[in-house]
Amino acid sequence: MSSDASGSEGSQQQRRAALAEMLAALPLIQTGLLLGSNSTEPSVTVQSPALTTTLSSHTASSLPHSSFHLPQPQPLTVTFPSASSLAPLLRQHGSAPVQVQVASFALDPFRPLGGKAMASVASIALRASEGPVSIHDLPEEVEITLGGEEEVEDSATQLNGSRGRFSMEVNITSLEDALLVSVRPTGPLCITLHLAPLLQAPSNCCLLSTTVPTGGWQEEGAYVWVVPPENLQPLGLGHYSLSAEVAPQSQGHGNFSVTIASTGCYHWASQEQAWRSHGCRVGPQSTLRRTQCLCHHLSFF
Repeated sequence: MSSDASGSEGSQQQRRAALAEMLAALPLIQTGLLLGSNSTEPSVTVQSPALTTTLSSHTASSLPHSSFHLPQPQPLTVTFPSASSLAPLLRQHGSAPVQVQVASFALDPFRPLGGKAMASVASIALRASEGPVSIHDLPEEVEITLGGEEEVEDSATQLNGSRGRFSMEVNITSLEDALLVSVRPTGPLCITLHLAPLLQAPSNCCLLSTTVPTGGWQEEGAYVWVVPPENLQPLGLGHYSLSAEVAPQSQGHGNFSVTIASTGCYHWASQEQAWRSHGCRVGPQSTLRRTQCLCHHLSFF
């Protein structure tokens, strides 16, 4: 091994050690902030340009379905599942309240270790008087919504509604992330979308087949569909075709734009020192502006 490689490896180990110390200190600092708060309310929120954290005390009856929102530095909303899902875990700590610790980071603290870069990073944990509460394998998922300011992808394809049929090529480059298909019409428009591998007919292997309008907007002025990675994995990476057919009664009534983007939900696996998607999935309410993550455990996301 060369001296340069040895030095690089030593620097990496130092970064890992420094990160481990920082992450271990975070819950202790959060607990100290709550205990040292002069507020009569059983919660406290501390904001800074680098990190915002909210801390609150909850019981087995008040925690289910409770939500926590941090608008800065990266928008974050956390909603816990029902009492039946949390009760078996909280029962182990008796009737004493547990501390909910939620934090939003301005930057990815794991970026110096290399690997996948994350646009939004949050920390969600529960802590009892005797130490951390391990939350994993929940029968119901914790809802974690990240983002909310900028769209995932701002390059939209503008289409003329006076035409009856359209087709555009989509390049799938990741089988870990979900695919988002967003349609934004300028007026009332009835179209049918089909997403399928480029060399196969939509009727033979269709990943998405839907008609607009259906239900309400997923976000203001747009419909968004989420194609989960498990639907893409059997077909693999490569080029897909997104075709659109405008209903005759809608032709000429307005234009619309189609945006294709990808997004994923990951948690930090401390033993592997890497981001992993196991136990989390992209929720159906994800949009170009925010990602809804549904997870069976608590961690860094």
